[in-house]
Amino acid sequence: MESSLVGLYIIQDMRFRYVNNAYADLFGYHPDEMIDTMSPVDLVVPEIRETVRANLTRRADGEPGMPYDIRCVRRDGSAFDAQVWGKGIMYQGRPASVGSLIDITERTKTETVLRESEKRFRTIVEHINDAFFVHDLSGVISDCNDIACRSLGYTRSELIGMSLKDIDAPEDIRKIGERMRSLTSQGVVEFDAEHVRKDGSSFPVTVSASIISHEEGGRVQSFVRDITERMNAERRLRDYTAEIERSNRELQDFAYVASHDLQEPLRKVRTFGDRLLSRYASALSEEGRGYIESIQNSTKRMQTLINDLLSYSRIGAGNSFSPVSLDQVLDEALQALAVSIEEAHARIERTALPVIHADHTQMKQLFQNLIGNAVKFRRGDTESVVRISSETTTDGRIRIIVEDNGIGFDDRYRDKIFTIFQRLHTSDEYAGTGVGLAICRKIVMRHNGSIEANGIVGTGARFSVTLPREQALI
Repeated sequence: MESSLVGLYIIQDMRFRYVNNAYADLFGYHPDEMIDTMSPVDLVVPEIRETVRANLTRRADGEPGMPYDIRCVRRDGSAFDAQVWGKGIMYQGRPASVGSLIDITERTKTETVLRESEKRFRTIVEHINDAFFVHDLSGVISDCNDIACRSLGYTRSELIGMSLKDIDAPEDIRKIGERMRSLTSQGVVEFDAEHVRKDGSSFPVTVSASIISHEEGGRVQSFVRDITERMNAERRLRDYTAEIERSNRELQDFAYVASHDLQEPLRKVRTFGDRLLSRYASALSEEGRGYIESIQNSTKRMQTLINDLLSYSRIGAGNSFSPVSLDQVLDEALQALAVSIEEAHARIERTALPVIHADHTQMKQLFQNLIGNAVKFRRGDTESVVRISSETTTDGRIRIIVEDNGIGFDDRYRDKIFTIFQRLHTSDEYAGTGVGLAICRKIVMRHNGSIEANGIVGTGARFSVTLPREQALI
């Protein structure tokens, strides 16, 4: 017995008659200090001494004993947990008890940690917004949280023991086997499903399941989120998008028809005005000819406005995005503006521009409007210079800059100038309809970008267009 790692003892008349070295070491004594002098009652915490005394008495009287846990006290006053077992025997002709004692401190610590961990986990599970289930690989539920009960309309005692088949919609019941096989092979699965409440109503959910044990039929934890609101929001968004698309189509159709119907009488006015001037010019006074020329100029401006409005309405119906060389687009825009640039004696300065995903036609219109404005709003006392450049922002987007040394504008109007029909100058001072920059903003918005303007009166203006290099696929 001396070689045993388990503490062994013989007790008679509440005194140790034998202890092995392992038993004595557990308490910090030598066996000789304990034998015939110490009582086992002295080696436990005060609150259980009477219980230990009663147990030892029953063992000595021959009552069979079962292992039980006690709290012991060492020589230095420190305490530890132990498991003790004893049975009655005859020792030297008199009743006694023999037993064993094992230090279970580490086991107790482990059990305490497990209990605390389980308590924390249970607290978390009960406070999350998702339903939580524990079940085996056959689908039998062994645990759940309050959210699971409330969402399905069952009590916890009702849910425990039920099968996933009892809460899954028919279509999902047919998929349980396939999903469990995927779970077994992958360890984790996520999928959308439909759950059925106790009252028979159903609701959509998304499920995230993972295996936590492969023993005894397996243990699976599943977090289940009710996605009714998400599905409703997605449906509303689809309906809203469809309505916007329908409205845009109607608006584009209306704009096209309206522009055609409006331009026809304008063409007739101009035609008859031209005939009056060509056929009856000699019969008209100078004042009369002036009236007709005023009518012709007004119809020309009206026709330009109608064309601009038609362009504005068509922006949302552009081509799909594709890789576009901004250098090539700029070449085309400058070619279209060649006459205006030459008449203004403007100098164009440019740097290399990148390739981005965009609508080629609308990028050309953007450059044409911005550069056209820069050339138009020039100062008469100095050479007109227009600079086009680009840079990459810190978040990887492309910023295109168009700046000039023209008449500029008061920076207080930096937002106003992008509003349709908003002009800072009369048509007598500078030709235009007040639609050009509104078109620019609409093009930029369609490309998920932003446009800003800064100006100083008498110094020039600077327009910054920031666009993503790649367009997100929707």
